[in-house]
Amino acid sequence: MQTAQATLPGPYESYYGGKGASGAAQTIINHIRPHATYMELFVGNGTVFRCKKPATTTILNDLNNFVFDDWRSTGFEFMNSTIDFWNRDATDILATYQFQGDLQYCVYLDPPYPISSRSEGKERYECEMTDDDHRELLNVLRYLPDNVDVLISTYKNPIYAELLHDWHLVTFQAMTRRGPATEYLYMNYVPDGRLHDYRYLGADRTDRQRIRRKIRREIARLKNLPVAERNAIINAVSQLR
Repeated sequence: MQTAQATLPGPYESYYGGKGASGAAQTIINHIRPHATYMELFVGNGTVFRCKKPATTTILNDLNNFVFDDWRSTGFEFMNSTIDFWNRDATDILATYQFQGDLQYCVYLDPPYPISSRSEGKERYECEMTDDDHRELLNVLRYLPDNVDVLISTYKNPIYAELLHDWHLVTFQAMTRRGPATEYLYMNYVPDGRLHDYRYLGADRTDRQRIRRKIRREIARLKNLPVAERNAIINAVSQLR
């Protein structure tokens, strides 16, 4: 369970551990597969949620009361989308949530990183996690249903290396207030090219621009074809997917 320990100057005052810099959120979104329900259970400033395409149902959670109250007062709304704000322990949520077998879920977790993995080795969050808390969380994640995609961020540490040794791992560089750091993104699935949101596809801004230009060229070619030929190609592509 998470326990309240350290004190922050404020929930959004240069939020420690946020994913807003160096394209970190975009990198994570480029590994999120299609889903109907999205759960971000250590939401913090919610950069991934804010950047990604909305799901039909979204659950945002944070144990920090200040963060929870701020999100509730913000009142995010999206057309054809339901957003719930919770103030509970993330491990408890995952252990008790009734996942529906006919829906696809995506759970993104950005918990307080193990203290030993942080360069300064200090507590920084109001709601920290002990090593045992991390182990409890990971053991719950390992037994979620097959229709639940899980992505969890951390720094290199032996707890995750041991308990998630059979999960797919992606590493990337992110800029922190103390300089560049290597982010570890563990997934309980192997990415297969299907994405919930293709807007950030590409290694960086230049690569994304290249892909957008390529898409525009292909669309222009399709528009110049006779309607029947164009529809035949679209139909063939849909069957390929």
